[in-house]
Amino acid sequence: MNISKITLGTAQIGFDYGIANVGGKPDFQKATKLLKFAWDNEINTFDTSPGYGDSEKIIGSFISKELKNNSKEIFVITKLLKVNLKKKLNFKNLTNYIREQINQSFKNLKIKKIPIYLLHHGPDIFLKNGLVIECLNEIKNEGLIEKFGISIYNPNEVEASLNFKEIDVIQVPINIFDNRLIKTGLLNKLKKRDFMIFARSIFL
Repeated sequence: MNISKITLGTAQIGFDYGIANVGGKPDFQKATKLLKFAWDNEINTFDTSPGYGDSEKIIGSFISKELKNNSKEIFVITKLLKVNLKKKLNFKNLTNYIREQINQSFKNLKIKKIPIYLLHHGPDIFLKNGLVIECLNEIKNEGLIEKFGISIYNPNEVEASLNFKEIDVIQVPINIFDNRLIKTGLLNKLKKRDFMIFARSIFL
């Protein structure tokens, strides 16, 4: 997977986002221009989520119109929102629930396979001893996603992730104020396990 070293986070094109955001959500034209500028400058990876307003749909429009005849690969990272299952929490019900979320992302993004799919709510990894990981691995084997992992907020979620050999990707907060993963040695552990690591909130 030949992803760019820089990933464009797209929360702000989908809704009013960011403590320093004084301009609000850009209109569709500006959002598309931003995506194209990133793409033209060798950024081929966009991070989004169904929770980011209409970000997925904007990226989907960009992919279908701007990149229709482009041979270069684009890598979209999208996410499973916090598990909110109305039925009994078991393998079958949770797998079907995740498939429904993925199918909606397919529709929004106008793609047939999700390159990278992350748990957006880190604590979901603890549900029934990692049931969600088992379900995601099943869906990966079906060919709906290429790699999956977790977007974490706390070091204990990193430690939990290290217990699952199925996890390919981890997204972690790291910056000059938040270097918990460096101090605890967890970043080195992730590197040794050959995780694909995305640094989040680097300018906080």
